[in-house]
Amino acid sequence: MAPLRARTRNTVMQRILAILVLAICTKTASAGAQAAQPSEEGLWSVEVGMIAVGVADNGGAELMNPGFQLGVGKHLTDTWYLGAGGDAELALKLAGDTALVEILRLGPELRHVIGEGRGGEVRINGGPSHHMPSRIWVGLRGCVEAIDGVHPTGGFGELEIASEYWLTPSFHSVLGLAAGVSIEPVDVYGGPKSSTIGVSPNALLELRFTFE
Repeated sequence: MAPLRARTRNTVMQRILAILVLAICTKTASAGAQAAQPSEEGLWSVEVGMIAVGVADNGGAELMNPGFQLGVGKHLTDTWYLGAGGDAELALKLAGDTALVEILRLGPELRHVIGEGRGGEVRINGGPSHHMPSRIWVGLRGCVEAIDGVHPTGGFGELEIASEYWLTPSFHSVLGLAAGVSIEPVDVYGGPKSSTIGVSPNALLELRFTFE
């Protein structure tokens, strides 16, 4: 089973990498037709969202765990964002039982815009139609993780790439793909008996809505 899990993990990561490369190339190709980007420097934003998490680890595998996210942050410049937030994931504990657990994560996040373009075509108040702006950003997040939903038990790190689209000047949608690593005691995620630490790679699909 271990070789099968390893191949499954490698296949998932390869697919995620291919999707991210395609997204960057698509956004770069459309840069010449981009809409004007409104300045967001100094603005605060609040985000709510849903996540689906695929997990591969030493003790087994879980696919498409549901969860939700909540975050707040400030646009330091038009290309840099600093915020903090958390997410809750509903999952099955892997180390030898089937207990349902709520995984909570909380920590800071840093983002950087790497591309701009245009989103969908809209018409406001019966006026002429126009394309709303969009952008691609990459983000880095570090979190404290609580497998029991209450007491910190380990840590979590995540690298994300996302496309953000203006639906209105103050309401955006964000679709992101992320690769993360959860580090917990070995009795949580399973692993070699000689080790006290278990490492669990994660692949996350994230849909957020941002209010500014």
